[in-house]
Amino acid sequence: MIKPEQWDADLTDFSLVMAFSPLTGRTCALLHILLKSDLEQTLNRLKALKDIAWHPLLLPLILLEHRTERMASTLSKIRTEIYSVEKTAGTHKNYQRRRHHDEAGYYAIGEKVWEREDFESTPNILTAIASDCAFLAANCEINKNMLSWIDESNSQWSKEFGDIISCSVVGGKISTMRTWLQNNHTRSSYLGQRAQVQIQAVS
Repeated sequence: MIKPEQWDADLTDFSLVMAFSPLTGRTCALLHILLKSDLEQTLNRLKALKDIAWHPLLLPLILLEHRTERMASTLSKIRTEIYSVEKTAGTHKNYQRRRHHDEAGYYAIGEKVWEREDFESTPNILTAIASDCAFLAANCEINKNMLSWIDESNSQWSKEFGDIISCSVVGGKISTMRTWLQNNHTRSSYLGQRAQVQIQAVS
């Protein structure tokens, strides 16, 4: 039985029970998911990898893949939100007194920043962003732990059943996922720190 975040309902969006029969080479699974969009995506991935769809570690790896892919788009949105706040507060690293920026009212200087329409709401926005980044960083840690478990189980599977080919395919996906997760973790930590700096600047 697999539940990625054990009993933390705020972070969990699937639980999975599987049983594999070495005699028939068949895996039976009972999957509970909170996002209906995951179902079609999961079935499509299983069809694309039908040659090793029986492998008992493929399904949890696919579910982990969905979660990792969604995280990347969320981080892109957070980056855009932070840039918007930095522009409002006049603190972005590319802040320069360029003539066409001044003419367009692109930036504000000194106390004029406080007069901007969105300035009052920036602390709330930044706090929410910092909270989201902390959540994503924790999610990355949990997913990395689960990926390590899948990797160890795949190695044991290869030794016990001598299944080199399918385990090699699963191992390749594990390696790719580990890179994705580390990148997401690094980005979420960076954006969270960036939000914290902006909170201090606005205050």
